[in-house]
Amino acid sequence: MGALEELKRYTKLMVFGAVDIAIGIFLFFPIMAGYSYALMKVAGSGVCMMIFRAVFLAIIPFILKHVDIFLDIVNVTLVFFDIFIDLVILIIDFVTHYVHDLIDVVNDAAHILGAGKLPFNIPALSLHFVKIETISRQAFKRFLTNIETTCPAYDSADKIFYFVSRDTFNSFSCPLVRYTYPVRWIFDVMESLFSWSYHGSAAPLVDHPGANCDGGRYGTPDYVCVGLGVGFFITEVLVPMIFLFVILILIGKGLISLLRVAIFVTFKGLGYLEALTMFGIEMVESLTNEIIFDAVLLFGKRTQRMGMYIMSMMKRFFVYFLFSPVLLIVDRIHSKKKKV
Repeated sequence: MGALEELKRYTKLMVFGAVDIAIGIFLFFPIMAGYSYALMKVAGSGVCMMIFRAVFLAIIPFILKHVDIFLDIVNVTLVFFDIFIDLVILIIDFVTHYVHDLIDVVNDAAHILGAGKLPFNIPALSLHFVKIETISRQAFKRFLTNIETTCPAYDSADKIFYFVSRDTFNSFSCPLVRYTYPVRWIFDVMESLFSWSYHGSAAPLVDHPGANCDGGRYGTPDYVCVGLGVGFFITEVLVPMIFLFVILILIGKGLISLLRVAIFVTFKGLGYLEALTMFGIEMVESLTNEIIFDAVLLFGKRTQRMGMYIMSMMKRFFVYFLFSPVLLIVDRIHSKKKKV
């Protein structure tokens, strides 16, 4: 495929890609309007969770002021669930024993009659009862106080992400970074690369709180705060991702076409620009030579020198004033690439 044909192909690809993107953007709003109810439910659930979090944090001082009343409510609820779970376990245990005994009777009767046994059996389960402990007054107050002081900091999706990532990778990445501490420049590089993945500092320093990979958030209600902050994740991450996913589907074909054009321009466009420039120069030279030849035929050899001089001046004009800027740009780009 020649240079002109390939340029025509990619120009056509660029035009159709731009048209596909324009059509996708035009269709985005009607499609999102069609799914507005489902999108509103997702966004509404996130907003409701954010409102619940704000209300819960706001009433914690009131709960602490009347802690005995709320503690009794919580303990009564725990006792109810304890009784309910034990009742479910008792029913399951009774049913499995009954079915097991029934299958044994059927198998004994089949043995007496000379028939085969049933191809399956249910083992008799002996489930243990669950004991849910009630909460003491001191533990309940400490839990609410920790939530009141800790959870206001988790007020965005990025803070929630940072805590979860650090708590997940803390035991793996922090010792790895600490191992490089003797070589200080390697430690600085590793710390700048992996500080997002662990709590505190990896420097093996004594009597420094949070240092020596001892910055874990143990015994704190941070995961309760993460659960309360799910609304931020829904509204700040999930809803925008839905919008982005839909628009990428609509304009994806056009983006791929423009990406192909960009790759062509980046890796081949410079060479084709130079080739087209040289092609134009050759066309001008060919045209001027033909004009000189025709002038010689018409006016004789005496006009040959004058005609060649005039046509050479015209050729220089076309070359230097029309194509020299393009050649200059190509030459400068080539020189920059060689310097790099």
